[in-house]
Amino acid sequence: WVEYFDTGEFLMELKNISLSAPIECSGCGACVAACPCGAVSLEVEGGYYRAVADAELCSNCGLCLRVCHRFADPAGEPSIYDALSVRCGHSTDADVLSVCSSGGAVYELSRYCLSEGYHVIGAVYDTSCDRVKHIEVDSEDGLAALSGSKYLPSFTADALSALRKGRKYLFVGSPCQVYGARMLARAKGIEDDMVFVDFFCHGNSSLTLWDRYIAGIKSEIGSPLRSVIFRSKDRGWHDFFMKISSDRGVYGRSGYDDDFYALFLSDACIQRGCFKCRFRFDKIYSDIRVGDFWGQRFKDNNTGVSVISAHSEKGEALMRSVTGSGFEAEDISFEDLRAAKEGPNKGVKPVPRYRDRACELIEEGDLNRACAYVRRCLKGSPLRRAVSRALRLIKK
Repeated sequence: WVEYFDTGEFLMELKNISLSAPIECSGCGACVAACPCGAVSLEVEGGYYRAVADAELCSNCGLCLRVCHRFADPAGEPSIYDALSVRCGHSTDADVLSVCSSGGAVYELSRYCLSEGYHVIGAVYDTSCDRVKHIEVDSEDGLAALSGSKYLPSFTADALSALRKGRKYLFVGSPCQVYGARMLARAKGIEDDMVFVDFFCHGNSSLTLWDRYIAGIKSEIGSPLRSVIFRSKDRGWHDFFMKISSDRGVYGRSGYDDDFYALFLSDACIQRGCFKCRFRFDKIYSDIRVGDFWGQRFKDNNTGVSVISAHSEKGEALMRSVTGSGFEAEDISFEDLRAAKEGPNKGVKPVPRYRDRACELIEEGDLNRACAYVRRCLKGSPLRRAVSRALRLIKK
């Protein structure tokens, strides 16, 4: 924290998270859970979760500011470049690999933590409202629902509000969600009882896009939906295959042939603030970070391999405990991780020229035009060629 942030005069002036900040709200939900007055809520604006504070309910305590990454000083923050170790590996359980998007690292970490008396907090897709939300589970029966990538912003506020002393937790979320969860745990005095796991994040996708998209899928296969699998392995680990099921039928499509992926993989639906997010690669508040580990070395692997970096003694000890106990792993160099995940400028990337117009078309309710517009813009573009090459590479 900058020293100025700890002065009562500053907190009185700023009051709450509704006032200006140099960084866009990412909807991590920590401020909602931190507020003792119920003055902060998450609302969907422009397709993304944003925190809104009611000034009449606000007691001016400043707790929302202390858990919000937008008001933190990035100078001196922990960096991924200081990783204690980097590994690649996979679960040795074929059933686990079948339900996980990658190599099952998070599943095995969660399973081990449950055996040690932890509760696990992670994201599930709720077909009753077509939203992703964080829930808490205390047995392995609940891990299947937490498994697999879900390329939508998750509503975390309820799960974070339920954190309490006297209980150990493994929290799994995006990098900004982990920042908020850690700061909240610190404020509650329970940080030492928690383990934090995040992942290499592509950015928040538009909820408005998802609403339009899923409505179209329902018109095709009927509702209610039984399941939504963002990265089904029916066609193998290397395919971004969307599989959505109802009692009447099954939808399945992959890559740019799927409207959601056409807009997601091209960054056309990503929240603007995510493009310059310091957590994309460099800054890190988790004990462990995970991701897919694609590349020529695993081009013939069709079940999944995870890359895992440990960033605290707690995370390193946990990885040592899991390795060899349901999870097969080997050490790799940080340069291997860097080559696979860093990208230009430590993960920060430019906003595509077509992004704002695509979002306008999505908000107007014309998903077909939005997809056609982006596909037209991408035709022959360096980005399209780069993404196509990447997709071809991971499918080899």
